[in-house]
Amino acid sequence: MLDIILESIRAGVLLVLVGFLWKLGRHKNFLSCSGWNQILLGFSLLLFGTLLDITDNFDSLNNLVVIGDTEAEAFLEKFVGYLGGYVLLTLGLIRWAPSVEELTNEVAKRKRVTRELAQSQQRFRDISEAGADWVWEVGPDLRYIFISEKIYELLGISAQDIIGTKRGELPGHPKAQRERWNQHYDELDKHLPFRDFSYEFQTPDGRLLILNASGKPTFNPKGKFSGYRGVGSDVTHRVEAEKKLEEARKMAETASRGKSEFLANMGHELKTPLNHIIGYSEMLVDDMGEMEAGEVVKDLGKIHTSGKHLLQLVEALLEIAKIEAGRIEANFELCAIPPLLEETATRLAALNAQRENTLSLRCSDGANDMHTDAVLLRRILYNLGHNAAKFTEQGQLALEVEREQRKSGEWMIFRVQDTGIGMAPAITEGLTKPFTQGDSSPTRKFDGIGLGLALSQRYSCLLGGTLEFESEVGKGTMAILALPNHKLETIT
Repeated sequence: MLDIILESIRAGVLLVLVGFLWKLGRHKNFLSCSGWNQILLGFSLLLFGTLLDITDNFDSLNNLVVIGDTEAEAFLEKFVGYLGGYVLLTLGLIRWAPSVEELTNEVAKRKRVTRELAQSQQRFRDISEAGADWVWEVGPDLRYIFISEKIYELLGISAQDIIGTKRGELPGHPKAQRERWNQHYDELDKHLPFRDFSYEFQTPDGRLLILNASGKPTFNPKGKFSGYRGVGSDVTHRVEAEKKLEEARKMAETASRGKSEFLANMGHELKTPLNHIIGYSEMLVDDMGEMEAGEVVKDLGKIHTSGKHLLQLVEALLEIAKIEAGRIEANFELCAIPPLLEETATRLAALNAQRENTLSLRCSDGANDMHTDAVLLRRILYNLGHNAAKFTEQGQLALEVEREQRKSGEWMIFRVQDTGIGMAPAITEGLTKPFTQGDSSPTRKFDGIGLGLALSQRYSCLLGGTLEFESEVGKGTMAILALPNHKLETIT
């Protein structure tokens, strides 16, 4: 009886083991491993031999289970069953051993890949949260399926309360933004990436925040839309700072405009007394000349010269103020170029004679006339010529003009060149800034406050052109004025 129980237990164990191996092989794909089939068949033969041992103890079942008619044949059947089972099991284990090693390596590899994937995901979240305040993800219905726990620190709402909702459905969104959110959802339906979508959000404790979100659509391996992933930030402080900067800029512009308008309006009040001083000094010079008061005449001459110089400075300041206040307009009309060049040479004659300079004029073929504002062009040419003569002594000046065809149309190129002291490249970059001089030291040799070239640059902009300088220390300077030669509307 004990033998029957032991054989039955062994049979049960083998049956469970065979069933387990079969199920394991089906679900884990181990049946494809070398030797696994032989191991399974070996255990099956051992189970068969065990069942034969059990039937030996039941005479009523011998005739049904044992095929052989003699005990020798029955022993042979059981022997073959056990022997075949052990042989197949041994061969299977031998053949399966390398597969076990491969399987072990595969398991280790999968564990390593899983660990690296987790590290990569954590690295991505760390980087994303370092560049933004939170990370989020929505499904194909645009409802949250993930959001950083950090969102609670910012909004006072837990991530669990946000999961399953849409961004625009949270209670903190003002109703006034509903239309804007609907437009945003329409854009999301097109499955396109978006960047810097800003919106207002009121926290449970009453704070009004400005939030910013950026996202990118995601698709499954079959190309089907699966949602969005992105980042969000609280930009409230940045937006408030930008508003303050904008308000400060507007206030500064208003103050500057008010200053310019004040100076422009004060032009008459400033120039009138100066003209009186100059006029009366001229009258006194004439009267004293008749009285032969030489020393007094000389002093009055200094008063007259200083008054005229001060008037020029005031006029230059007022001119800049008018330009900044929009009081000067450029009126384009057809004008002749050669008379402008000759007039400029005449006005510069006294200074060139004083500095012992020679001035040459050249007007190339086809550059005899152009559409521009003659008054502003005359002022530019005089300022450039005066500046060249002032910094040149016993040298040569040249005023040239030629026509040039560009993609935008026909242009006139004016060049004022001198052989004076020249300037370093670093100095030429700031020549057109107001009150800028090549030599600003207290011991500078040349007078002036640095407004002539600044005015010329502003005049050239009013005419739609450009003013540039090329210079080399000790060799001289060339001013290049480029103006469009086509009819333009009046520019203010």
